[in-house]
Amino acid sequence: MHWLLFYDVVPDYLERRAPLRAEHLALGRAAAARGELVLGGAYADPADGAVLLFRGESAAVAERFARADPYVKNGLVTRWTVRAWTTVVGTGAAVVPPAVRTRDAMEVLELLGARIVVMLSADDTRGGTTLLEYAAPPRYAGPPPHWHAATTELFQVLEGRLDVVVGEASRTLAPGDVAHVPPGTVHRFANPHDEPVRFQVQLWPGGFEGYFRGLQALVAASPAWPPADRSALDALAREFDTFPPPAPAR
Repeated sequence: MHWLLFYDVVPDYLERRAPLRAEHLALGRAAAARGELVLGGAYADPADGAVLLFRGESAAVAERFARADPYVKNGLVTRWTVRAWTTVVGTGAAVVPPAVRTRDAMEVLELLGARIVVMLSADDTRGGTTLLEYAAPPRYAGPPPHWHAATTELFQVLEGRLDVVVGEASRTLAPGDVAHVPPGTVHRFANPHDEPVRFQVQLWPGGFEGYFRGLQALVAASPAWPPADRSALDALAREFDTFPPPAPAR
């Protein structure tokens, strides 16, 4: 569910916010890292208010932010309100249409020894979620440790064994086992075993299939892997909400 937080502000808001702005932005970045704050900012011409968009199960996610905001606590915000927003169109819309996909219609990506089937894409779910089936060969190193600012992942093993590190937890998952990775959590996965593994990864919001499409194109264009110049690879990772450790404190 999406929630809009509206601020009415004092006439000299721009002048008075300067000493409080760093604390306010830190609060916003922390909320974004938890996957709660989607977008936020002041009106322009004139800057007589602000709107912040939150994602959460209830209005409490926006109300908590407002009560902790230094702009509110120091009187720059004269009034704030939270409204539920029923989003139906666009990436991340809360109201998602039904989607039925047959196996023969699913996109398949062959990538660095792995086979990734895009079972549900962001296009299928209006950006709500992506569902991937991932098949990795024996002794598959997997990606390096990383974290996401706004993306939640759920891993479920179908066949074989998958080693995962999620935060401080390190486990070998067997068929039927799952791992939940909230935003801001450093994690990685690998298959160090002698048999292949097949597992599903679901991501919220959707769109992460675009990362694998971009990575496939980079691998095809590179004479060696990993490439000596990582700038394009790092830019692709940032575009799809993927960052190297450490993650910000939560």
